[in-house]
Amino acid sequence: PESRCLLNELAAIVGNGLEEIMRHVEGVKPLVMEAIVGAMDQVVRLGQDLIKKEAACGRKMTLELERERSCLVQFVLNMGQLLEQILQNDDHIDPFVDAGGFKTLFLLHTSTMVHGWNFLAHVSPLSSVAVSTLHHSTVEDSLNLAFKCIFLKHAPKKVLDVVTQATSEALQELEAARLDLAKTQSAPDLDPNSLLTLLPENIDLCDLSDETLEAARLD
Repeated sequence: PESRCLLNELAAIVGNGLEEIMRHVEGVKPLVMEAIVGAMDQVVRLGQDLIKKEAACGRKMTLELERERSCLVQFVLNMGQLLEQILQNDDHIDPFVDAGGFKTLFLLHTSTMVHGWNFLAHVSPLSSVAVSTLHHSTVEDSLNLAFKCIFLKHAPKKVLDVVTQATSEALQELEAARLDLAKTQSAPDLDPNSLLTLLPENIDLCDLSDETLEAARLD
């Protein structure tokens, strides 16, 4: 195989084994939780490194980067399967959060989302971006279950604190991206809030003659 990803249900089997160990031997729970969060941190770093590599390549994606992206998605799916087995037990949720797992879960989601030209390639085929997922749907499904377990069973105030912090950081990144767009050298006077005005308002699909298409290409 081209990667060392756990295939099929192996991640769930490992998660079930860890859950049984923590359930029967209470003393090893902090150690197991620390190891799980450490593995999540490693996947986060892989995702962040991949984002930098993809940004450096621009539109010219290499086969190697595509393979790394595929492996990253599989790593996240593995973590989701493992967490599903761990967090189904309410007694494991608080220790997981105390070990930093909840904050790392947010990082795991954002660091594995596609960026730059890959993001445009991902959303452009969607029939309705407003109601579609901007992430890989399988990845979101895998991580959402862990989020739901924590939301339902952990202290509401602590959950709200982490969610508020993550939301604030996301808004700051969005504002930074908006300012960067405004400084784009190729369009220094472009208002990032009016990009949609550049799109054609009226398109007559019945008038797509060769002359019309050529005129649009020249424009």
